[in-house]
Amino acid sequence: VRITDGKFAAIDDFLTPITGEQVIDATGKLMIPPFVDPHVHLDSTMTAGQPEWNESGTLFDGIRIWGERKQTLSHEDVKQRAIAALKIQATHGLQFVRSHVDVTDPDLVALKALLEVREEVKPWMTLQLVA
Repeated sequence: VRITDGKFAAIDDFLTPITGEQVIDATGKLMIPPFVDPHVHLDSTMTAGQPEWNESGTLFDGIRIWGERKQTLSHEDVKQRAIAALKIQATHGLQFVRSHVDVTDPDLVALKALLEVREEVKPWMTLQLVA
C-alpha cells in the first residue's frame, strides 16, 4: 500500500519503494479502514452523574437530567469534553464521527462549540454535526 498525503495512492501485491519513502513491513498484519461512529452526542459526553445519576435508567429521566445539566454548559466545557472524547475514539481506530447536537438552547452554546471542535479536529477526524 502506498500512502501519499494521507490517502491511499496505490494498492498492489508489490510496490517498488520511491527514494526517501518510509517502508513498513506489514507481513502477516491486518490492515483495515478506520471505524465510523454514526451516532454520538458530543455535547453531553462525559457528563454522567452531573447533576445526578439516572438511577431509573429511563429515557425520560435522562432527558430530565440533561435538561438540568445543559443549563450549566459553557463553550469551553463543551469543547474540552468533546475533544477528549474524540481523542479516545481516535485511539480506538475511529476516523469518522457523526454527533447529534442539542439545539434547544436559544444561545446555541453546544452547537457553536462543536462547530469550532469540527474545525480543530479536521486534520485527524472527520466530524459531522446533526441538529
